Amino acid sequence: MARNLKPLLKALLGPAGLIPLAKRGLLETSLLGERLQFLVQPRPEPHAAILLTGPGRSGTTWLADVIASTPRVQQIFEPLLFNPQVYKLTGWTPPSIETYLRLYYLRPVGDYPGWYMLLNCILTGRYRTYLTDTERTSFFPKRYLVKEIRANLMLGYVYDHFQPAIIHITRHPCAVIASRMRLDWQVNLDELLNQEELVADYLADWVGAIERAKTGPIAAHAIWWAVESAVAAHDLATRPHYPIFYEDLLLAPQERLKALLEWLNLDIKSVPQHLVERKSRTTWREQHQLQSHDLEQRLGGWKKHLSQGEQSLILDWAYRLGITQYNDALLPVHVTT
Repeated sequence: MARNLKPLLKALLGPAGLIPLAKRGLLETSLLGERLQFLVQPRPEPHAAILLTGPGRSGTTWLADVIASTPRVQQIFEPLLFNPQVYKLTGWTPPSIETYLRLYYLRPVGDYPGWYMLLNCILTGRYRTYLTDTERTSFFPKRYLVKEIRANLMLGYVYDHFQPAIIHITRHPCAVIASRMRLDWQVNLDELLNQEELVADYLADWVGAIERAKTGPIAAHAIWWAVESAVAAHDLATRPHYPIFYEDLLLAPQERLKALLEWLNLDIKSVPQHLVERKSRTTWREQHQLQSHDLEQRLGGWKKHLSQGEQSLILDWAYRLGITQYNDALLPVHVTT
């Protein structure tokens, strides 16, 4: 019913330019419970937030849906995703850099007043749009779950300033890149190379090789994944967090989720079983996954979509930047079957 109403509402409101206003109204209505709650009690502090990160197409949405199904947890979905319509409603534009980038690098010791203010608002639930609230998971939340695939280059800064519970999920880079290619994701490596601090701290030795490789789509995605994974791994190596592999979740979801939720002081008994078993709501475009119940086929589909040369190229860039948990096998090197 709601799905059928959307085209009708769009047709009625679009010509009058009222769609942004209608979306804002829906958002404000959905936030009413929170606003009333925080009139009589303080908002959760930033350290009470859960920050779920990982490269896009690594299972972040699936895992976020599971965590947010526990009581009193409200999911905030990808608040760093910039959209012109959202900007008109909120006045937010990415701090410190005029041109929108999909990955911003923040040094843990850097001074970024604009970013500090924005991240504080995000972790305390003050920055919300109709995109962040695609799923209403709690009308009276005690904690916020921020699911963000664009935070992988700023995790050291976020932890040092706010101390949220950080979960970082990774997946085989070949699987990630095969998925991104099927969905026609585009990357522009100049967005990384134009960040002077990122180049100085991580990419100085690789600038020439990146420049030579950036015009190839597989190579560009491989470098993008390797950079975001390498920076995240470096920042998190010395900071408390919960690392988890997508492959582990797929092979033993009950066991892995139970351990994760215990770490978060949440109870897996409150998670509906269909959420534990189902795939992410963002994988509907990959019909081959929805039709397959075979774990090996679901883990190894990338071997059919990428040539041997493409697989080697992806893994080579991972190794160059120090990411060695994956090789040409389906599972991370620590996993045994």
